Amino acid sequence: MGIVTHKTAAQVLEDKRANAKARVDEAAGKARERFVSPGDLIDQEYLAAETAAQEFKAAGYPSSGVPPEVQSWADAASITAIEAADDIIATGQNWRGVLSQVRAVRLAGKAAVDAAAAGDIETTAQTYIDQLQSMTPA
Repeated sequence: MGIVTHKTAAQVLEDKRANAKARVDEAAGKARERFVSPGDLIDQEYLAAETAAQEFKAAGYPSSGVPPEVQSWADAASITAIEAADDIIATGQNWRGVLSQVRAVRLAGKAAVDAAAAGDIETTAQTYIDQLQSMTPA
């Protein structure tokens, strides 16, 4: 025979807040995922390509020193190495902007859930979840 435990009203309320904040975090994760290709370590691949592109640009776009991360994009997109490097750099800047926006909404949502009255927790969380769900690539 198991022991039956009962949660206090405060514990139930805290669980409700924690679940709502977890839903906000999950929506933020899904928002970030919409802006990158699927796959393991893809963000690391993007960072490596951006670093290579920045170094290539800083060196003055030498024709004899095109990094493979840049050349592979140039070949795939049928563009020059310079265009590829500039595109990779712009994509990285855009990605950081998206991350910043997602972070701002996620943190504001979790703070709003913490501040919400007991009866408003779910609708408060949903407001921020809706904002995160509306974030899509152009």
